[in-house]
Amino acid sequence: MYAFVTPGQGSQTPGMVAGWLRDPVYAERLRAWSEAADVDLVHLGGRAPAAEIARTEHTQPMLVAAGLLAHEALGPAGPEGPLVAAGHSVGELTAAVYAGALAPADAVRLAAVRGRAMAAACAEVPTSMAAVVGGDEAGVLGRIAELGLYAATFNGPGQIVAAGAVRDLERLAAAPPPSATVKPLPVAGAFHTAYMESARQAVAAAAERTPFLRPAEALLSNADGTVVSEPDDIRRRLVEQGVMFHVKQRGGAEDPRSSAPPRCWVVQGRSSRFASSSSASLAWTSGSRTD
Repeated sequence: MYAFVTPGQGSQTPGMVAGWLRDPVYAERLRAWSEAADVDLVHLGGRAPAAEIARTEHTQPMLVAAGLLAHEALGPAGPEGPLVAAGHSVGELTAAVYAGALAPADAVRLAAVRGRAMAAACAEVPTSMAAVVGGDEAGVLGRIAELGLYAATFNGPGQIVAAGAVRDLERLAAAPPPSATVKPLPVAGAFHTAYMESARQAVAAAAERTPFLRPAEALLSNADGTVVSEPDDIRRRLVEQGVMFHVKQRGGAEDPRSSAPPRCWVVQGRSSRFASSSSASLAWTSGSRTD
């Protein structure tokens, strides 16, 4: 059993698809996706500076495109047998393609719609996010609620991401929960909270016009780790996770086809780091270790 896991916003790097642009096949693929998404992925992934690709409306389609190229480049070097696909935040669109539930061009297009809508929502009210590391979970959640913030994501044991108004996050950093450290995150707004409601509506309208298929491989929802197989359920979860995320990875999702922990290919999509003629960057993990 193998898993392909794709990252979300924050994993972008300038020039992350520059290597693929030297290959005419991949370059043409990026141009086609650029047209479908109405965004210049060739520029963003090749020569754009860090500040430009950090903009939400640019980051999201760029990350999905890079992940799709990495998966394709893996090709025959990839593992045989059943696999599990999962993605973090916007990476769930990439994972849906891996599992066979969504066409690549549609995934990049939806990521562009999502990114533009979230950027617009971020402009409505000054919001952000911060990781709360350590502390007692009940105490952390209590302090977050006390300040009127959201516990937006549960990234793992001892790390909860708080989201909300910038002024309330500053209050959290000034007076964190006991034994906890607050680390502000370089994001444009309070993703995965009710602040993104206007974005949810825009993504819902675009997703309704997008065909989803029953996946050929196991697709894990990043909302609760369950395997999703019905096209309408996949569409609904991809829309709703922009507003409410609540990922709890503390115990991990149980693989329905194996009691052993799946081995995992983490597809990051950085062509300059792939040690072969193909253009992809992969990290091998087994269980909870990363080598």
